[in-house]
Amino acid sequence: MKKNVFVLVVIAWMLVFFGYAQEGDQEPENSPLQSVAFNILGEASGLSLNYERFFVLNDKMLLSAKIGMGVVHEFELCIFGNCSPLRTFLTVPHHVTLNLGKRRHFFEIGMGGTLLGSYYILYPVAGWKIIPEHPGGFYFRLFTELPIHWSDGARVIFWPIGISLGVTI
Repeated sequence: MKKNVFVLVVIAWMLVFFGYAQEGDQEPENSPLQSVAFNILGEASGLSLNYERFFVLNDKMLLSAKIGMGVVHEFELCIFGNCSPLRTFLTVPHHVTLNLGKRRHFFEIGMGGTLLGSYYILYPVAGWKIIPEHPGGFYFRLFTELPIHWSDGARVIFWPIGISLGVTI
């Protein structure tokens, strides 16, 4: 089941990324269409570096596809008895969201997931982002997500709120 969900998310992301990448005539001149940002918490990662691509649908809607790489440590509260050794996971957070707004401020809603080694977490995404009007500007994103599918065995704290800070290119 979890492999099927992961494969479907990856295929959807690739279709969005490569399908809309062919439509260059909709992109406004000098508009930033990519960002590179650090996520702090959220998406089952303590810290991650992410690449996000924006696809202009019209003057008030963007589609965004993001993929990143991060790290998270397991957590176990062990007061009595033997504690099992804690693991560190490489994380691969990703999402596809629809962004509604104008000029710089956008509300986003979509689906995302995070691969933690052999574990997979699926979640809906909602957030608010500020995208500068020109490349090279400061990018800010505040987001939340709650897992709807959690693989057993990964003892990580899933922070439901995260912040992204970066630049557009």
